[in-house]
Amino acid sequence: MIPPMVASLAVTPGYYQHHLNLAILLEAKGDAAGAVKVLDQAPLKLMERPVTWGLRALFAGFSGSPRVAKRRLTWLKTIERTGKYIPPSQMAACWLGAGDADEAVRYLERAAEDRDPLAVWFHAYPFFRRLHGHARFRRLIDGMGLVWY
Repeated sequence: MIPPMVASLAVTPGYYQHHLNLAILLEAKGDAAGAVKVLDQAPLKLMERPVTWGLRALFAGFSGSPRVAKRRLTWLKTIERTGKYIPPSQMAACWLGAGDADEAVRYLERAAEDRDPLAVWFHAYPFFRRLHGHARFRRLIDGMGLVWY
């Protein structure tokens, strides 16, 4: 049997969301390098898919290349200085990929303050499982009234 996510990708390879979902699934299963490869195959150009800006850095960091996450942070900060909005959740993902959980949580707090629609999923995203023991992350999730799984 073909896994549903792989089948979805095969049927509609041009839909970036399937790439994103498969990458998240691969990382959750412990294959961060595979997640990076899937994101690299997403049909959109980098500037067309800000939802993947932090995830690629996060998965690269998890697969042993935190320098990729640090480069992405530099790039995003440069864009931010031009006045463009960079979602704090994407910066948080970069910081976590770079190995700095404190900065990651600080940016997740900012994302929640900004009413980032992804905030309600912070406790559920598999890649943020690494923050479940972080006191500030726990306070953030509890403060938003989210139920821990």
